[in-house]
Amino acid sequence: MIADFRVLTEFLQGHDEARGSISEEDIQKQERRLGKPFPAALREYYKRFGRSQYITQHCNNQYEPMLLEDIFVPDSDFFTTDKAFLIFYQCEESVIYCGIRFSDLTKEDPPVYLCAWNHPDWSLENESLTNFLVSKAFIQMGWRTGCPIGLFLMRTCGGYRTIDPIGD
Repeated sequence: MIADFRVLTEFLQGHDEARGSISEEDIQKQERRLGKPFPAALREYYKRFGRSQYITQHCNNQYEPMLLEDIFVPDSDFFTTDKAFLIFYQCEESVIYCGIRFSDLTKEDPPVYLCAWNHPDWSLENESLTNFLVSKAFIQMGWRTGCPIGLFLMRTCGGYRTIDPIGD
């Protein structure tokens, strides 16, 4: 799990570390409020990237991680047929949600399921929460103007010159 998050850490190095993280205390507070434990992969993600300006940015056409305080357990009015999910990801327009089955919350890296307003049954989105979070983070960062993608790619490819991420 940690090796998978290292690529995001490397990518954001020097750009987002201190203000991107969430404390263990805040994560535990949210777990207590919801009455549900978070899987190890979700805890690690929020500790490292929970407030990252490059990942959580309200991009209309993409679904993105919810702020820690917005993670929820569906109530009886929620549109899905199965309510036994911890919901942590959504589309800005609230038409797509991603969640983890309650029965999988004790797994270190559980599968992720998706539902949508036009399809209220949950379907498997990704076998690995870590893979889901990392891949979606890169999609979010690709939408972000000013994201350090150019610098990262140059460093990774052997060059160290700074380039404009939008392209020059």
